[in-house]
Amino acid sequence: MDTSPRAAVTADTLRDRIGLCSVTYRQLSPTELVAKAVDAGLRLVEWGTDGHVLLHDPEMARQVRRTTEQAGLRVASLGSYFRVGVTPMDEFDALLVTAEACGAARIRIWA
Repeated sequence: MDTSPRAAVTADTLRDRIGLCSVTYRQLSPTELVAKAVDAGLRLVEWGTDGHVLLHDPEMARQVRRTTEQAGLRVASLGSYFRVGVTPMDEFDALLVTAEACGAARIRIWA
């Protein structure tokens, strides 16, 4: 019996890994974007900090999290534009606060 991680991958577990990056639909509201993700059968959303979830606005991040979770989706990550070695570190602190508020366990950064 093959017990490797690759052998355990099923269509259902793959669906748990596939989602939508909100930057793809910058022009849509979070509610409209969540509806598109649900219609497509997706389960995850990466919310971008360039419009849908703004830094220094934890209430907005909490609202986006509620909208996501009420639709039965999960927040996969927070898509940031933090550039390692370029962006001031105090902005990373704001990213941590925002990620927690929107329920993101991961933050996308630019290395």
